[in-house]
Amino acid sequence: MLKSNDRSINFNKRSKKHSSNVLEELDNTETGVRNISKETASFKQLNISDSSNNNDGVVNHDDQLFLKEENNQELKMILEEKEKIEKQIERESEVRDKLLCRIHDKNVLMCDLKKKLIMIDELKFEMQKVYYKINCNISEALAMEKNTNKLY
Repeated sequence: MLKSNDRSINFNKRSKKHSSNVLEELDNTETGVRNISKETASFKQLNISDSSNNNDGVVNHDDQLFLKEENNQELKMILEEKEKIEKQIERESEVRDKLLCRIHDKNVLMCDLKKKLIMIDELKFEMQKVYYKINCNISEALAMEKNTNKLY
């Protein structure tokens, strides 16, 4: 298996060889244009076969490895982002649970407070009854005192 650096070195050697061949053909023949075009066509074929994007849709092994590595890196980034989101969701649900607990505690306190307010209202009512009785007793006592004063 050739590494990408080895391939580029081999390709550079072939292109230098090709350049010297083209110059020699141009100098040696009067119909150099035809020969140059033939050499250029073969060079283009060489270039196409060495490039990573073939017209046939075939991808060479190095490019497959590169694409696979690139896909793996993208997948790792996606997984890391997924983990971050999951942690964020977990933190937010913990905060939500705490808030729900606080709301529940406040609701319990509100119920206790309402019960106590009801008890206070009941005590107030009882105190008003007692106050009324006291006033009635005082009024009766004053009325009796007036009646006794009238008698004397």
